Amino acid sequence: MSRVPKHVQATLALNSAIERAEAYAQQMKKGGYIATWHTKDMQRLARSQAAALSDQVSQLLTPGSAAAARDAGMKTGVETVKLARQARLRELFAQEALAYEAELNAMGLALVKPRDDKAGACMTDYPT
Repeated sequence: MSRVPKHVQATLALNSAIERAEAYAQQMKKGGYIATWHTKDMQRLARSQAAALSDQVSQLLTPGSAAAARDAGMKTGVETVKLARQARLRELFAQEALAYEAELNAMGLALVKPRDDKAGACMTDYPT
């Protein structure tokens, strides 16, 4: 058996270490490619989500947005409540007028009504 000189053993060990380092560098390079791709993909996703969020915010702030529709709905609701309240007040005034007229009739008094009274017209038909 021949003996391998020390300088050759050192060179072989150095070459082996270099090969391992090159293999490790290749693995890291592949990992770097994957990390770069993943980072770019996440950035693209974040940009698209930010754009969608920006669109939603701008829609909320525009005059034709849901807030404007909600305000218009509130105005319509307020008008509806006012009309209903006015109708109930007219009914109440009509009932009170009839009760007052009945009370006066019970005392032998009467309200003066115009002769050209329309059929079905009562005191509560005030001009609005």
